[in-house]
Amino acid sequence: MKALFSLNILPGSPLFFLALPLAVLAACSSEEGEDPAFSSGGHLAIGGVAAGGGATGGETASGGLAAGGAATGGSGNEGMGTGGTTGGVLTGGTTSTGGAFSGGTPTGGTTSTGGAPFGGTLTGGTTITGGAPSGGTSAGGTTSTGGGTPSGGTPTGGASTGGMSSGGLSTGGVATGGSSTGGTPSTGGSSGGSGLADEYPCDESTDGYDAVVTASGSSWSVNGGGGHASLLAALQAALASGGASEDDKRRVLLVDDGEIPADAQMRIPSNTVFNACGTITVVEPGGGSDRSPCYARSASHIDIPHITIRGIAQYGCFFRETEGVHIGVADIRLSGGLGMRFDNNPGGNDWANSASNTARKAGFRLDDVYVENVSHGVEFYGIRDVSIGAIVARNTSQAGLMLNNTVNVDVGLVDGQGVSPGAGYAVFRMANDNGKDWDTGSHPMSIHVGKVIARESGGSNGQGIFCLTDSGGVTIDEVDLENTASNSIWLEWCTNVVIGNPNTQSRIHNSGNVFISYGTDTRMSNDLVFENIAITGTSIVFNHDCPPNIDWINVTRDGSSVSECE
Repeated sequence: MKALFSLNILPGSPLFFLALPLAVLAACSSEEGEDPAFSSGGHLAIGGVAAGGGATGGETASGGLAAGGAATGGSGNEGMGTGGTTGGVLTGGTTSTGGAFSGGTPTGGTTSTGGAPFGGTLTGGTTITGGAPSGGTSAGGTTSTGGGTPSGGTPTGGASTGGMSSGGLSTGGVATGGSSTGGTPSTGGSSGGSGLADEYPCDESTDGYDAVVTASGSSWSVNGGGGHASLLAALQAALASGGASEDDKRRVLLVDDGEIPADAQMRIPSNTVFNACGTITVVEPGGGSDRSPCYARSASHIDIPHITIRGIAQYGCFFRETEGVHIGVADIRLSGGLGMRFDNNPGGNDWANSASNTARKAGFRLDDVYVENVSHGVEFYGIRDVSIGAIVARNTSQAGLMLNNTVNVDVGLVDGQGVSPGAGYAVFRMANDNGKDWDTGSHPMSIHVGKVIARESGGSNGQGIFCLTDSGGVTIDEVDLENTASNSIWLEWCTNVVIGNPNTQSRIHNSGNVFISYGTDTRMSNDLVFENIAITGTSIVFNHDCPPNIDWINVTRDGSSVSECE
């Protein structure tokens, strides 16, 4: 059956075939065949040199800070990635045994033994203004206004065993059912809590640490001894070579605020707990590739209970070819660099080291992350087994959360405002074979997101959700999308997608199109389910005939039932 909603440019017309490739090229900035420099974060430099070819191991050549240039992983007509073979995620917030995380999680956010915190969220939580939640929100949709930025403090909601706080994310993030028409999400801080941050509080206690880094004027000391000339030198001495094993980690505490140069690569070794209660500000001079004050490569078993980063970092945190990383509470506000990146060093024009299930690096957990004035907020490439409590992104030039070639992911909340005003990304974006099982070529359900909030993703290209380049296998329980300038949802060559659930109504209001597109019969969006969504002031658009399998279950557009393409 033909779609009943008309297109701005009719399919088949000469203008359509001219306009669509231009639109896709404008929105999608990098894919398979991209220079290896950009695959490892070689964005345009701020006051530096835009890197050319890739350095050894696929890293970028020398360049400045990451800005709004080509994004790692990017988007385009093609891309390669990897996928998983797990049992997948079931709509409603639990995983099957062998799914995204063994054991799953019951509603409420506590994990079963050996599991990871699932999306189970509780009514009453909140995203907050500036930092830690202070008691949640009422069902009316207002956000709390107290609390400072999470620069060392711990959210007060309490943490469940190994997972998110018992006060946790709200059923809407902002309030039960999401904010009302015209409402806005929080303006700072992220919701939920962190058991890791609770275990290592920033309460001025130094008990239990192997090394404590403090400042006295311009001099830095480790355990009260040694006159180190800089914070970088003191941290390198304190971190040393890490602990003896995963069960015997070296524990390092940064007490005071300090500066690290932008051309430094402050490496964290394996078997380390690095609790950065002091704020790290990244300053000139810049230069070099893959520079970060929070960097690890070919390492494992790293815990970072708290970290706050400011300044001109190329990357806030960068973990390459590393496994077993747990971030508790992170607050990263930069001047254009990338917030956090986790990758398996995808390099070469054929992305060969990513085109298999076994190439992915495993075991990443982010409890509570706030990013602002960065390119991508948080990005994964070639990764599996990821657990995220909440990511709050503000004024990012590219994506809020970006998944490339990654499987077995559970996210509680992605909350974005002012995201990708001119770059064609989205608050939540999946690309480059994300969710793909390379053994079968299919996309089993392995990506689960509790809620996506998008507000004022403006300019000409801001979007709420974008899935493309042979990606899929995703369940998004709830969406609350408003005032997205481009598309509220764009599915382009994206398969096996469920958006919405029967119990909580989603909303899309005064936003760009719900756009379902594909280029050929072998590159189509298919097996799509939309459920319990109220769409107002927003069009539904297809660039071809109806996909073979698409279901609208209790979906309305401006009060009328939607049944196109059933």
